Amino acid sequence: DSPPQKPRMAFNTMVHGERYGITLNGDPIEHAVESYDTELAQHYRGIGKSTTDDSWSHDMDQKFVPQLRDKLREELKNLGFDFR
Repeated sequence: DSPPQKPRMAFNTMVHGERYGITLNGDPIEHAVESYDTELAQHYRGIGKSTTDDSWSHDMDQKFVPQLRDKLREELKNLGFDFR
């Protein structure tokens, strides 16, 4: 037996038609993302995979958050870069 196929995001949600923030059928994108999060969480739980209710949107959010460089100067100095 092979596991059930992971659900795909609806076409109307992922294609924007030159307008961001709404789906092709005019629904707010937030509703579509919440719906996909719910569907994917149900799928993962159905196959016994640990997940959160917002697993997909949280992962996408983290993927595109700028990485902070709080310690970059210190790390570069330790590598021999000279900051006079």
